[in-house]
Formats: sequence, C-alpha cells, structure tokens
Amino acid sequence: MIELDLTKVNDYKTFNIGINKCYVNGVKIKTSQAGNKMLEVSLRNLDDATLIDRLPLTEKAMWRVKQFLKACQLPHHGKVAFEEKDLLSRHLMVECFAEAYKRQDGTDGTAIKVKTYLEDPNVQNLSVSSVAQAEESAVEEEDIPL
Repeated sequence: MIELDLTKVNDYKTFNIGINKCYVNGVKIKTSQAGNKMLEVSLRNLDDATLIDRLPLTEKAMWRVKQFLKACQLPHHGKVAFEEKDLLSRHLMVECFAEAYKRQDGTDGTAIKVKTYLEDPNVQNLSVSSVAQAEESAVEEEDIPL
C-alpha cells in the first residue's frame, strides 16, 4: 500500500496563453548546452505561477534582452550595466504562447513560452540612476538637427 499526504500540495499553476502581468523573481547568468552565455529569467505572475525564460547573450538574440530590459523600464541602449537586484521585483507584462514538443518518452507535451516582453503601463519602476538619466536624455534628443 502506498500512502501519501497531499494536503499541503498546491495545484500546478502556469502562465496563460496571451498577456500576463508578472514580476521578475530571479535572474542568473548561465551557460547553455551549446556553450553560449544566457540570462535565465524567472517570472512570477499574480497567481503565483512561475515561468523560466532563457535569453541567449549572442549577437543575433540580443534584441530579446533589449526588449526584456525595456519592459523592465531599465536602460536598454548602448552599453548598460546593472546588478541582479536591479531586476528583482520589476513589474512587466509578457505575451505567452503554447509550444508543442515531444517528451523523452515519445509522448506529446505543451510548454508555455514568452513571445514578447511588454512594459506594464500601470507601473512605473524607475531608478537604476533614473533609467540612466532617461536614456541619456533620449539619446540627446535623438540628435535631431534644427
């Protein structure tokens, strides 16, 4: 006979397909199986579901990192520097989709993935030197000639 105590086990929660409000729960720099550096971002939504997204730090994929930093209302132009703590608890929104895959045992599975990172219009996160002095005064007003 197998006896288990499941009284304190919560139901499995996941992000929904579509737009989800969330916050950054953790960020680490890791190395992928291919040997590339990546940001491993842990997101948590309002239902306490967690979603992990991996952002490769390669030239071709850096646009996603830029999109993520912009959604977190952090500096995202030129050379940027920030601490992990600068990202923690940043509120943002993510657009999610379902992706089908094959499990190791050959059965079909579905994973929720981040399609797009978006700013939460109802939250103003600021700081990190007031978003690098408002992105260096909007890149010196975009150098518009008069």
